[in-house]
Amino acid sequence: MNRPGPRPAHKILAILVFISSLICRGLAADTVYKNDGGEVKGIVLEDYKDRIVMSTANGEVEIMKSDISELYFDDEAKSFIKIAEQARDRGDYAKSYEYYEKALQLNPKSKAAREGAAFLQEYVYKKEQSLKLELIKKRAGHESRMTTAELAKESFGIALKENGSCMEIARVERDSPAQKAGLMKSDRLIALRGKPVPYMSLNEVLALMVKDDYARMECTIERTVEVRRNGGISILKRGNGALGAYFCVRLGGLTVDDVNANSPAFDAGLKKGDLIVAIDGQPTRYMPLKKAVQLIKDSPQEIASLTIRRDVILLRKEKE
Repeated sequence: MNRPGPRPAHKILAILVFISSLICRGLAADTVYKNDGGEVKGIVLEDYKDRIVMSTANGEVEIMKSDISELYFDDEAKSFIKIAEQARDRGDYAKSYEYYEKALQLNPKSKAAREGAAFLQEYVYKKEQSLKLELIKKRAGHESRMTTAELAKESFGIALKENGSCMEIARVERDSPAQKAGLMKSDRLIALRGKPVPYMSLNEVLALMVKDDYARMECTIERTVEVRRNGGISILKRGNGALGAYFCVRLGGLTVDDVNANSPAFDAGLKKGDLIVAIDGQPTRYMPLKKAVQLIKDSPQEIASLTIRRDVILLRKEKE
């Protein structure tokens, strides 16, 4: 091991005088407790891999780390650093980081504390990334043995079935991403990840659903909402309110602009932003707003049947 060259005699003398004055006056100094019960006071000048060099009242001494039971620094920040290093050496990285942080709080300029904390941050990050990669590999091995239907169920809690040219939701798992997003059995899947799915096969739709391991999936569903008229149409105070809902025409077509709380529309599950594609089976495409509202109001039926389309975002279930 290459040690630094000898200190000039006048510097050594000054250090010795300083240490002697500290110890003689009973002031604090670094303390080494040895395995044989001995005790050495002074100032740690150098800290090597296998030994330390201390300046004591009797001069500089080398003490092998294998002979040291405990080492306490007069500087509390240094003591925390030493504890942090010991914790790091035994693999207790959380405790080590905690003590490096304490040292930095006491002495923000401490290079040893700053570098120690930075090292642990990088180490823990790399460890986490390694564990994530391992988990992904295990998951990939697990998923490679699953069918697309099983993957869709595991990822989003949804099962599909073909119904003519449409893809219909056959089942929604309890507490699944699909249920939390408001999807229901018998909803019809219209678009998935921005692609229309009518006339696709079941396998094609399932493959599109589980294609990528993204955290979220956009889809468009269609459902029929039945709104009770309560013995006649409810004409509310503003605009074209009917059934407790207000309508407007946007680029996509007839759209729900607002829904009154505690209204027939609200109770039926109608939401702001829903696109109305049919009223009592009549398509609304190119239908003027006035005619659409009149169609709802003039129907003699007790129930208004509205076919709606809704954009929904599914958040993929986290893998354990």
